[in-house]
Amino acid sequence: NRVAPMHAALREKLAQMNTCAQENISGNRVVKAFAREDYEIEKFDRANTDYAETNKATGMVWLKFFPIVESIANLMPVVLLAVGGVFMIRGQLTMGDYVAFSGLIWAIANPMRQMGNIMNEFQRFSAASKKVMELYYSEPKIRDEENAVSHPERFEGKIEFDNVSFQYEDGDLPVLHNISFTAHPNETVAIMGETGCGKTSLINLIPRFYEPTEGQIRIDGIPVEQLKLYDLRKQIGLATQDVLLYSDTIEGNIAYGDDSIKMNEVVKFARYSAAADFISKMPEGYDTLVGERGVGLSGGQKQRISLARALAIRPSVLILDDTTSAVDMETEKQIQQSLRELDFPCTKIVIAQRISTTKTADKIIVLQNGYIEEMINEKNMDNYVAYAKYTQIVDPLLTVPKSYQKICKTDGFCDPFEWHRRCVRLCGADDYPAGAGPCNSGEKREAFIFSCGNAGRHLSGERDLHNNPKPHYGGCQSEYHL
Repeated sequence: NRVAPMHAALREKLAQMNTCAQENISGNRVVKAFAREDYEIEKFDRANTDYAETNKATGMVWLKFFPIVESIANLMPVVLLAVGGVFMIRGQLTMGDYVAFSGLIWAIANPMRQMGNIMNEFQRFSAASKKVMELYYSEPKIRDEENAVSHPERFEGKIEFDNVSFQYEDGDLPVLHNISFTAHPNETVAIMGETGCGKTSLINLIPRFYEPTEGQIRIDGIPVEQLKLYDLRKQIGLATQDVLLYSDTIEGNIAYGDDSIKMNEVVKFARYSAAADFISKMPEGYDTLVGERGVGLSGGQKQRISLARALAIRPSVLILDDTTSAVDMETEKQIQQSLRELDFPCTKIVIAQRISTTKTADKIIVLQNGYIEEMINEKNMDNYVAYAKYTQIVDPLLTVPKSYQKICKTDGFCDPFEWHRRCVRLCGADDYPAGAGPCNSGEKREAFIFSCGNAGRHLSGERDLHNNPKPHYGGCQSEYHL
């Protein structure tokens, strides 16, 4: 009873020491960046000392029992010699009987000596195997229901949330409250909101990484819990902000979800994710080995490979969790254009913080404190109240001048995601042919979108040498309806 707890404590101390070493090896750049080498050395020394002291204490407990067992084993031949000698002198025991008893004593003594060592090792093994057995015999909480149906054919991509609420098992408060919306096939639904409002928790419910506490989620009218997990997750492409790449080639990482795809398809999906250019510049191209967790690649490069990996399975549902947060605006523009031109039907659920990422979405859901604060679609895109709430939640620095509020309320020019309307208005024509004026060519229109809506800047009514609108950081010029 005393040895087993000591061995359990010893394994815990060893685990703490190994964790300390692993964190310092994987996070060595953070340690160097904050000049905390001395602190981490002292921290590891403390963990090492605790392990050494616990190991000594465990050894001392064993030493209290080992001499007793060894003494009994060594005392048995002495007893045989004394007692057997007396019996032989009296003629009550023959030499043959004495030799037989002597052999029996040695046969018993050696196993007694080994029994102590075996019991000690058994206690050590029991302490070490306890965690292994817990993991080995554990069963996932989320698994196929008994009546789960197989769905090997491709989903159409209709996703329905019906009064879905969710709370983590170790949490005190719900994360999501009564979430209801529908994403129709091939639609793009953008989810925005402040940090910690439940965006990632929401998308994790679709592939059943977690189960909702209330409500129901359906794909093509079938509740997700009634689908086999393999069929459900096989048709969902997932790319997250925190990317995990395996110690394999770039080609192997892109083709991870479907290792049967050909090389030309790998290249195609790399182009979709705007990764083909930097991959081609690497010494070995797609055969370049990626280190553990993508070491050697920048954050933006890892995100683009992750996106290509998600696209390579041709998913019916594509989930992007702030996948372009580490790429520049020009690269993000290329990715958004590629996602609109995919050669397979796909419903997209996109979490983003940039307005530029969501401007082409069919539906924008704004979350706040786990509730749907506003749902913006084509029907209410020109609703000023929705836009005001949206800007306050996503970008508090983006303020709307009073003149803008007044005009929005009276003239109805408050479409926050189609800024080219104001551009056409400013140019003085309602139906400019494509490319005919400075405000209707593709490049100028994108520049105008950035100037008007993405940084809280407004037009001053002046133009530069190229006849482009000049940004103005003051109040909004009401005569231009901006």
